[in-house]
Amino acid sequence: MHAHTQIQPELLGLIAIDGRVMRLFDVDRLCGRNAVPAGGGFAVVLRGGERPEALRLRTVDTVTELENARLKAPPEAGPFVTAITRGRVAVLDVPAILETLRSKKEE
Repeated sequence: MHAHTQIQPELLGLIAIDGRVMRLFDVDRLCGRNAVPAGGGFAVVLRGGERPEALRLRTVDTVTELENARLKAPPEAGPFVTAITRGRVAVLDVPAILETLRSKKEE
């Protein structure tokens, strides 16, 4: 009997960065939106889990660390956005994203 493997629509495939192979997920699909068109976007590596994962984003203006972001995100921002700055920058909950990816892997 063969085990049925459920294909994750947000999983785009595997990529290699600096000699490490990791899974590439589409952040728009994770958030319930339409995926980035094929061949477009940027890959951002998330570190901090048991192994790195990568997210494909439509655009990236800059990546920065914020200290003590006390801003709240509106509910419609999605489950992975913890805050939105005055400059309309979304602060992502990377541990929540990694946990979601890990739990989807186990399904």
